[in-house]
Amino acid sequence: MGIIRLPMLFRGSINDKYLYCLFDSGANYSFIRKDIAEQIEPLIQQREPLRMTTVDVNNFMLVEYATRSNFCVSNDVELSDEFFVVMI
Repeated sequence: MGIIRLPMLFRGSINDKYLYCLFDSGANYSFIRKDIAEQIEPLIQQREPLRMTTVDVNNFMLVEYATRSNFCVSNDVELSDEFFVVMI
């Protein structure tokens, strides 16, 4: 598992935005805050909300939306991922 924190350019149909990102190479899912996601790309409502557990198994997050965005790792590397939208 590796963790990387650096600014990356997120490219969306609404807007492009530089964001500081925390990448965990061992993670199963990617998340983005709702207020930021709405500035980059339209949100897609999940068919059914997902209940995702946190570190504390007695707490969970309810994920109702997702979005897809491209992001630039460097000038010559652009990747794409689906992000679950969370409200913080």
